[in-house]
Amino acid sequence: MATEKQVTKLLESTWLEPGETLYSVFGGEGVRGHIGGTLAGELVVPWPAADDAPAITAEAELEPLTEVVRDGRFVGDEWVHDPGLRAWVRADRDDQLAARCAGYLAAAGAEGWYVTTDRRIAVMVQAGAAPQAQPAEPPSSTGDSEQSSGIGGLLGRARSAVSDVAGSLVRRTGPVVLWEHRSEKTAASFRPMGRAVPKLRISRTEFEDGSLIEGRTGRDWP
Repeated sequence: MATEKQVTKLLESTWLEPGETLYSVFGGEGVRGHIGGTLAGELVVPWPAADDAPAITAEAELEPLTEVVRDGRFVGDEWVHDPGLRAWVRADRDDQLAARCAGYLAAAGAEGWYVTTDRRIAVMVQAGAAPQAQPAEPPSSTGDSEQSSGIGGLLGRARSAVSDVAGSLVRRTGPVVLWEHRSEKTAASFRPMGRAVPKLRISRTEFEDGSLIEGRTGRDWP
């Protein structure tokens, strides 16, 4: 399985658009796990995989969830201490952005990478983990996403709030983008959570539709 450093270098060389800044890349050892959360106030653990996500071939299995988390018998942010859980979602409807994001993270399983930039939020896997996806040409070096092929061209033609691009490849050896959201209104931040000392550094993404997703980063706070 690729390391965070390896994935970061790959994204910087093949996926980022001209002038785009990579904020964070989370996945791999110490981060992978199931997704949990609440949908319209009801507990959903584990979160179901998106129906339209490609089949993923995982190199590692996820740890089972604890009964405390599965039954919702934890208090506040104590879910962060379950090694089988990587993220927690709060949404009112299954079509909200955090719910959609969670569905693709769930589909990705142990292979999932959660990526944020100053323009986009994305869920990715390594190319070899999605064998049914077809390769596409890399983005045009001119930066003209309206005319470029591959993921850059697809996003240039689809400037809606949400772009689901299941199975699109940046390069044959690059990432498979399972889901992507482009918006300057999405608020990404970090916060300390948990009952341990030191607390855990948790990423928090608040989407413009009011839904949110919080995830482990594999790091302590600060």
